[in-house]
Amino acid sequence: MAQLVLRDMSRLGYQEAGAGPALLLIHGWGANSDFFEPQRRALAQRFRVITPDLRGHGASPIGSAVLTVDQLAADLEAFMEALDLREVLAVGWSLGAMAIWKMLQGPGRRRVAGIAVLDMSAKVANDGAWRLGLKGGIDSGAALLAADVMTTDWTGFTRAMAERLVAEGSQEDREPLIAWMAGQAALNAPGPLADLWRSLVAQDFREDLSGLDLPVLLAHGALSQFYAAETAEDLERRLPRARRVRFEHSGHALHLEEPDRFHQILIEFADALTRADHEQAPPTHETASKPGGGTP
Repeated sequence: MAQLVLRDMSRLGYQEAGAGPALLLIHGWGANSDFFEPQRRALAQRFRVITPDLRGHGASPIGSAVLTVDQLAADLEAFMEALDLREVLAVGWSLGAMAIWKMLQGPGRRRVAGIAVLDMSAKVANDGAWRLGLKGGIDSGAALLAADVMTTDWTGFTRAMAERLVAEGSQEDREPLIAWMAGQAALNAPGPLADLWRSLVAQDFREDLSGLDLPVLLAHGALSQFYAAETAEDLERRLPRARRVRFEHSGHALHLEEPDRFHQILIEFADALTRADHEQAPPTHETASKPGGGTP
């Protein structure tokens, strides 16, 4: 795994494969870059696939910072700048989507051509007027209790979380995947991850997303144990250039549960970005000089 030293001397571990348009895959809370291993293998023939470990996850030490969504967004911006990534297709799974949304509020926006959001809500905590956060009507108080649980029983918490990542009712069939995900999550330190969870629960992007004038692919699992289908529908209404795709046999981890279909849809989305970019490109000197200013 490569490591990149950022401006504040913190280090981000990352993996990279292939060549071509930049595909930046951002994992969820408690995960790491290996949660995108199927994508690295399958998509490296078409893309430069880059999968960082977010700060405090996997091979990226937390350093002296407090782990927050804002910090992850700043890291992503610095990461793209250091690698000079341009026209990026940024894919955010769960928390990864929030880190991308926050990053797009700053200078990092100019480096991104489009984004894909995997099973996420604009606001995870429910309240009296908002019921499209975490399933079960979990409000901020109940969600924050999870931060206390994870610091007292980290192994038990990560196992329970992994069981909820897959499609509802599929736990027995997907036990190997669940066990692997739980084991990977348990390698992280619970204290910083609890800080990050508190930050995640405090986020509210509902008013911000209407101004996000980028093509967006919204992918959600029909059998998600985290969010209802109405949550993805809400995002589709808020985002001016969104396309929503439902994965009928998946839960929260749809890119691991239905990888082949996910790859196909992501490639189609990337191809559409390329076509749109070419259509909007200004004419070259040669084409502009032709009669009528058009192409032959």
